[in-house]
Amino acid sequence: MKEIHKAGVHHQDIYPGNILLVRGNPDRLVWIDFDIATTFTDPKPEQLALSDYEIELVKGFGDALRDDQAEGLPPNTKFY
Repeated sequence: MKEIHKAGVHHQDIYPGNILLVRGNPDRLVWIDFDIATTFTDPKPEQLALSDYEIELVKGFGDALRDDQAEGLPPNTKFY
């Protein structure tokens, strides 16, 4: 997500279903579904705040997935 923000884009639809993992390269992922994304060239405080918010959403995915696993649920159960 930080790389997307560096390119001047806010995704605006942050959830695990919009992330694809690259087979054979577990350190690489691809964000999809940019249909409601917005762009910016000169970040203003409100744009920086949105960037921070999107990063915090991504950080929360791990907690939710750990909770699902602890409960014996399939991956991403709470997001669909």
